[in-house]
Amino acid sequence: MPPTQASSFTPSQIANLRKVHFSDDTVEITTDGWNYSLTISDLNDRKAKLTFSDDAKLASYLTTVDYNLEWQETSENWFIISRVVTFIRGSMEDKKVEGVLSRYAKPIPFIESK
Repeated sequence: MPPTQASSFTPSQIANLRKVHFSDDTVEITTDGWNYSLTISDLNDRKAKLTFSDDAKLASYLTTVDYNLEWQETSENWFIISRVVTFIRGSMEDKKVEGVLSRYAKPIPFIESK
């Protein structure tokens, strides 16, 4: 999505949205066919973990990914530096990615620079 659209995005803009629930460290989003959740944890010393769960209601699809985040003071922004697929429901081929740390060659900013 373009930066101008991303900067004003809210969960209410998700297609077929049914429910959004916020708690202290988690956002749960329910649509007609999916349950999503985002949980922030291990926040300390300019690092954090963002866990994303993607669960299909009407199929056997479920994936959970931990994204490792790092705060960069110079840009005043959080960056995604790596990820680990902690669970994927699927074939043995799909499961080969479980537990494997994947680093991004270029960290991904949460907010695009102007």
